[in-house]
Amino acid sequence: MRFGMLGMNAYQQHEEETWQGNCLARLESRTEEKGNVTTVAGRLEAGAFVIDGPRGQEKLPACVMSFAYWNLRVLKQTHLVNVQTGAWTPVKVQDLGKEPYTLRGSSVEASHFRLDTERNRIEVWYSPAGEWIGLRSTTRDGHVLSYQLK
Repeated sequence: MRFGMLGMNAYQQHEEETWQGNCLARLESRTEEKGNVTTVAGRLEAGAFVIDGPRGQEKLPACVMSFAYWNLRVLKQTHLVNVQTGAWTPVKVQDLGKEPYTLRGSSVEASHFRLDTERNRIEVWYSPAGEWIGLRSTTRDGHVLSYQLK
């Protein structure tokens, strides 16, 4: 999947995720934002997904998902792992309906969803085939972050 990125500022993240089916099995993340570095590690261990992050260690249910928008099942979750912070984040998903969306120079009827967390509002779009094609969110600093499938 290739995405174009707009609106980034003093932010760099490297992340590796390993999945077993629709469940996160392993996670390694390193984020640098405005000079601050945060690392998060997660692993499936003894019937739980164990996160080691800035707030210490936390045991989560065995089958968890990150904000992995490429997997439509993310839209059915009530909590997602924030790979930047390690937080088990409550999320509310709202179906905003279908709307025209420009994809590779053509208009498609995209499905539009909004994910609300305590700190963020994230909008995502999917093609009629269920492919993740776009994202828009506003950062805590008021910058707009957007991705669009190229």
